Amino acid sequence: MDENKTPERMPFWDGHRERLRQRMESGGLDALRPHEVLELLLGVMVPRADMSGVARALIAEFGGVKRVLNADRRALERIEGMTRRLADWLLIAGETVAAYRNIGLKRQFRIWRFADMLNYLVPRWRDVPPPQTWVIYTSRDGSVLGSIMLGDSLYIGAAEYAREILENALMLEARFVYLIGFFGIEPLELYDEEYGYLQALAEMLSPIDVQLMDYVLVGEAGFVSLNMEGKLDALRQTELEKRLRERYLSEPSEEGNENHDGNRPFHEGEPDPI
Repeated sequence: MDENKTPERMPFWDGHRERLRQRMESGGLDALRPHEVLELLLGVMVPRADMSGVARALIAEFGGVKRVLNADRRALERIEGMTRRLADWLLIAGETVAAYRNIGLKRQFRIWRFADMLNYLVPRWRDVPPPQTWVIYTSRDGSVLGSIMLGDSLYIGAAEYAREILENALMLEARFVYLIGFFGIEPLELYDEEYGYLQALAEMLSPIDVQLMDYVLVGEAGFVSLNMEGKLDALRQTELEKRLRERYLSEPSEEGNENHDGNRPFHEGEPDPI
């Protein structure tokens, strides 16, 4: 090593961000100004850049942290310095905050069966403009962790889409992934090569113990579940995966606790095969 070489200086925002963390640890979020809360959130995704300017711009545009976390993704992306990945991260943060705020008051929505999926979809995406593709991430017990738009089309074969699904599954610590395609007036069917994309996605998620459970096609003609139609059977290799499919396709009984975000019951005490 050259002894005369000047040591590399730490970027100024590194020290600033560390001081923000220390203030939060000692005084909670109330010890931080609104843009500083966002600065810490954005810093998780971009650890080697100063995000103060972006955070201030977000507060100036939307007026507060809560409004930023509840904003439309396109509106977030219009802010200089915001990328799609950062916008999705803030949306995930917002959904996580909303979910945990309700802990102890009511249970999160769970998707265990296709009937649960329909109960979740119908009130939420009645007005989604097609074509769009979304991804729903759920936990080990089926609790919905987040729903994120993948793209303004029905094409699912892009490599960056697969990477995005993988990254979001890791961030959310998801166990199951569901693709939702909004077809509008188009026929509810896939091309042969699209089944190959689903196979590749399932194989990519498998090493991190995440399972692609279904691809639900939504259109004016109704709903089509590729899982229910047996078109994802090639993805079910283990006995566990087969048992999960059986549970997903089973009919709910009339007994059990009510899924808080719908009218159909789920069964909190039923055996968990996972």
